[in-house]
Amino acid sequence: MPNNNEVHSKPTKPLWVVLRYVISSLVGIAIFLAYIFGMGIANAAEQYQIYKILSDGFMLAGTILAGAGLLVLIANNGMFNFLNYVVQRVLSKFAHTMKAATQSYGDFVEGRKGHKTPYLFLLIPGLVFLSLMAIFVIAFYQVYNGEIPSTINILN
Repeated sequence: MPNNNEVHSKPTKPLWVVLRYVISSLVGIAIFLAYIFGMGIANAAEQYQIYKILSDGFMLAGTILAGAGLLVLIANNGMFNFLNYVVQRVLSKFAHTMKAATQSYGDFVEGRKGHKTPYLFLLIPGLVFLSLMAIFVIAFYQVYNGEIPSTINILN
């Protein structure tokens, strides 16, 4: 008879890992929707105008998310250690309980070696938005160059 622990021993991702992806995707969708409705997609009469607004919206959301993910990736590799150290040293002048007040720069860098901030939850949705942007850019140029009829006829 199998033990209950053996049956349920399949590793599952914690809920917060999935939640990160959901939240960053929702932020991207909110940016996208705010942009397209702000640009007046409902008033666009030509198909190429709709594709342009959609591609610009996906570009904005994708650039913000992927750019933030790339910044975190760069920061994980130690590119911003000096700036982080300087800011903590300045803040430690006001809050004397901070550890940076007594650390040298070398100790600070050594202490940060094992600290890696996750970034894929920003980068992957950002790349998905940028992929959608590429699709609508291709559609825009096909319509704009006359390969597809450019007016939208809802009644026909």
